[in-house]
Amino acid sequence: MNSFTQKKTDSAEIIRKTLALAENWQNRANTLLTKNEKKRQQMMSRLLNHPSDKTVVMHLIDQSFRSRNPHRVVDQLKTELASAVARQLPTVIEVKQQDFING
Repeated sequence: MNSFTQKKTDSAEIIRKTLALAENWQNRANTLLTKNEKKRQQMMSRLLNHPSDKTVVMHLIDQSFRSRNPHRVVDQLKTELASAVARQLPTVIEVKQQDFING
């Protein structure tokens, strides 16, 4: 086997091992989730079921990190929520309220 073939094989093996390790870590992390974390994960999962929901979440996250002023962040989140589609509002508000309540 030449060095190119060996490097290609080594790379494939590294990728395989990396993916297996990442899967193990994710599975372990999932077993360590608290009830509140699982609930939040389920709410976020519901938010990400539709492309338009993903857009709303992306905007909320984007606005959340733009300012260090909490009042400005809340104002921006209100603006984003006000522009969301009516069917999305209950789920989005529920998630954001939990985020503000839990810190």
